[in-house]
Amino acid sequence: MIQNKIISIALPILVTTALVGVGFSSWYFGHDNLVTNTKDVSIHTYSDVTKGTLTLLEAPSKIVFSQGSGEVNNTKDGIDFYKEENNAYVSSDKVIVKYTLVDSKDSIEGSSFRLYVSFGGTSFSNIVKLTDIYANATETNGGYDFVDDIEEVKTTSEQEPYGYYLYTLNLTNVIEYKSAGSNGVKPIDQDKYNALQSSLTDASLTINIVAI
Repeated sequence: MIQNKIISIALPILVTTALVGVGFSSWYFGHDNLVTNTKDVSIHTYSDVTKGTLTLLEAPSKIVFSQGSGEVNNTKDGIDFYKEENNAYVSSDKVIVKYTLVDSKDSIEGSSFRLYVSFGGTSFSNIVKLTDIYANATETNGGYDFVDDIEEVKTTSEQEPYGYYLYTLNLTNVIEYKSAGSNGVKPIDQDKYNALQSSLTDASLTINIVAI
């Protein structure tokens, strides 16, 4: 078990290096085309692993806030995610994480898998919030337990002799506008657009994926 202790100390540094910096920076209002703006919203993930390695396989590179497709009272409408593929942006809200066991005696039984989401910035939290599904995905509420969402992949290889597990997080289900309608914050008019633009000046969206 000495090997496990070494891994538990070293991997957070390596995984942090690999995962930090998946940056989101985008905005459009009243346009069909994706237009990059200087306002930044960043997403960061890190891990603390004792039984295996946690690596990021896929994640969006941009998030776009807009007035949406016209569903005024739909608080999820108007928040879209994109990944870069073949020098173009393709719609995708998936964050896919691989959890690989490092010892034949190890398993995910008895492990803790938690997801934490937080909003930073002067006023960004006045604009967006966690959806009901992920409402407890905070440090205060103990995080979202995603163990039931983990998919076991039994295919083995020389690099992964004990197989691995996949966890897919759909960001569309995680965040939404805090309120909608004529009295809400969803950017359905110029004033609400300006308020969101202002909130993005120092905004951040942080997602921490923890496996112990």
